[in-house]
Amino acid sequence: MVEVFIVTSGLAVFLIMALLYTGSGWRLEDGKLQIKGNPGSPEIVELDKTRIALVESTGSWQATLRTGGIGLPGFSAGRFRFENGKKALYFRHLGSSHEVVLEFDGRYYVLLYPGVEDLYRELIARGAQPAKL
Repeated sequence: MVEVFIVTSGLAVFLIMALLYTGSGWRLEDGKLQIKGNPGSPEIVELDKTRIALVESTGSWQATLRTGGIGLPGFSAGRFRFENGKKALYFRHLGSSHEVVLEFDGRYYVLLYPGVEDLYRELIARGAQPAKL
C-alpha cells in the first residue's frame, strides 16, 4: 500500500510540474521578445534595449545548476546558474552547439534549441545590439 502511494504521489508531482511548464518558450511580437521559462506570465524583453551574444553551448554559459524550474531529458526551463557564475532565465529544447544569451535591464536570458542561430540573426535585425556577454 505504501509503495502504491509513493508511486502515485510521484506521478502526480511530475504531472503538475509538466502542466506548469506547458507553453514554455519564446515569441517575437512588436519589437519585443516574450520568454516563458517559469510558470505564470512571460518575461518581456525590449529588443532595442537588449544586448545579445551567440555563444558556444559548452562555454562559460553552460548551465550547471537549476535554482528553480524543470529539467528533463531534452527540455529545461526556469532559473539556472551557469559556469560563469551568472544566473539567468533558461529555456532549452533539445540541443545545439550554440545558444543565444540576452541581457536586458540587468537580467540575463539564455535560449538553446536547434536553429538558434536564425533567432540570433532575427533579433539583431529587430534591434538587439551584438555584445560580448
